[in-house]
Amino acid sequence: MLTCEQKKELHGIADKLKSAQVRERKTLLENAADLLGISVKSVRRYLAQETGWKPERKTRRDKGVSNVSQDYAMLVAGIQQTGKRATGKVLNSVNSVQNILAGNGILPVDAKTGEAKTVSASTVRRAMKNYHLDNSVLKKSTPAVAQKSLHPNHVWELDASVCVLFYLPNGKVKSVDDKKAYKNKPETLEKIGRDKVIRYVITDHYSGFIFVRYSTGAEDAKGVLDTLIQAISKRSEYDPMHGVPEILVMDKGAGNKSGMIHAFCENLGIQTVFHKTGNPRAKGQVENAQNLVEKNFEGRLRFSNITSLQELQAACDKWRIHFNAREILRRASKTRASLWTSISQEHLKTCEKDVLREIACWKNVTRKIDGNFEISVATKKFGKQIYDVSALSLYGISNGYEVSVLLNPFTAPDITVKFQQPDGTLVQMDFSPLVFDEAGFRADAPVIGEAFDAHKKTEAENALEKIEKLAFDAQTSKEAEIKKQKGDRPFQNIDFMADIKKSPAYLHAAGKPVFEKEPQVLSQTQMAMAIKDRLPELWMKNPRKAMEWLNGKGKSFEETMLDDLVAEFKETFEIKTNIINFREVSKCAG
Repeated sequence: MLTCEQKKELHGIADKLKSAQVRERKTLLENAADLLGISVKSVRRYLAQETGWKPERKTRRDKGVSNVSQDYAMLVAGIQQTGKRATGKVLNSVNSVQNILAGNGILPVDAKTGEAKTVSASTVRRAMKNYHLDNSVLKKSTPAVAQKSLHPNHVWELDASVCVLFYLPNGKVKSVDDKKAYKNKPETLEKIGRDKVIRYVITDHYSGFIFVRYSTGAEDAKGVLDTLIQAISKRSEYDPMHGVPEILVMDKGAGNKSGMIHAFCENLGIQTVFHKTGNPRAKGQVENAQNLVEKNFEGRLRFSNITSLQELQAACDKWRIHFNAREILRRASKTRASLWTSISQEHLKTCEKDVLREIACWKNVTRKIDGNFEISVATKKFGKQIYDVSALSLYGISNGYEVSVLLNPFTAPDITVKFQQPDGTLVQMDFSPLVFDEAGFRADAPVIGEAFDAHKKTEAENALEKIEKLAFDAQTSKEAEIKKQKGDRPFQNIDFMADIKKSPAYLHAAGKPVFEKEPQVLSQTQMAMAIKDRLPELWMKNPRKAMEWLNGKGKSFEETMLDDLVAEFKETFEIKTNIINFREVSKCAG
């Protein structure tokens, strides 16, 4: 069963398949199978079921552009700002915009006469300056606010960019010839667009440590996931940055906003922060790291014989390790590697790579609790594991109840079980897998003939037992059962006709202090061990008879009964040595 996030990914994959060429479909399907953790055949089946293989209509390019005119200066400024390039360069001059507006019958209106008239471009430019609408004012950015992080792995920043120097034709890396690619060669640009190499960069905000990973294709969820898994995993003693960050800062790219990325980060306890579109300074450190990689590493590639993506990654790793270990971070006057290694054990949360991949592909897993209060969960890394979840009975959960299961990323193969209580409170508990001996028995199971241990009672069973003892005014469950079989009336101390008397007495439950500790209910085995601890020598003289004696007292006991039972046991089994035999005394006297 696919999650909602995975179904959303399927729709994105279907769109890519519709626009892709035939030779590209195999790669897209394989990447989708790797992302979802299923086979290519299953990907095809789910695509048919969930998307129907129907391409959606493309959104109009002019969607969102308002046709409502304001004053003339605002309209000219709006056309200029809407049409400018991402670099901030304005493409349409005031004169050009005036001609466009005039062709549409829109002319400036004289404020005095109200007549439409033609004015010079210099007059419009002066008006735009008066209204503070000229590009020199509008292009100024909002003042930046410097922020800090508290320690290594507190905040990571992630960014993806196209590596303009290389592209990937048929699995091999080649350098791009600027003249051929950018001088009236649209077919070359289209080819490079299909085979482009993506550079993913992650920086630790506190230390400035740089991690780089190269990938092919588009900036999608699979590329982001693979990059995060590689960055979080421990690599080598020469490349120290690893572990799970507390906060991950990204832009609002399609891959970053994917439900798969959200679920992955949520399971690892990572808070995701998306900066405002068009505000790259929000993650300026990683933007600067992109520039460092492009200038200091990719600038060398024209003089290197790199023929594959693997060789490109290996060369980058070699440069990156050198850079982090030797280049000084100016604000700290230390190297990035030495600053990151100041991390404390408290802040270094590690997770194995195989476990990270399991979590990345984790679906909505639910399990039903069996009669032994156990559930089983299977993973690729750890195989099938069985878990004793009897502790859930403290929350009123009983066998047959269905719970949600997640793999604990930090203590795998431990799992986290989640369930919702009737009042809406979400409860989660961690459980470790059971250990079995070579014969398949639980290692912690009681041995026949040595101990008798019933399964821990559920909350409902304990409540019913207390009700029985309360109803028949009994100290033990056995005593309550005997009175019940004899036909004794429950709650004999309560007059159930009191409400119809002339002067009724209002009855209510006896009050109980909030913090009063409930007496613990001990099993027969637990009580036997407690008596044995008190009177070890007396118990060990005849353990079998001692157990038979206790068996006659009941199957479970209140904790408060321990002192009385110890005294009774001592009186029953202690040898009386000072008894005088009067017959023998009388014979001696005669």
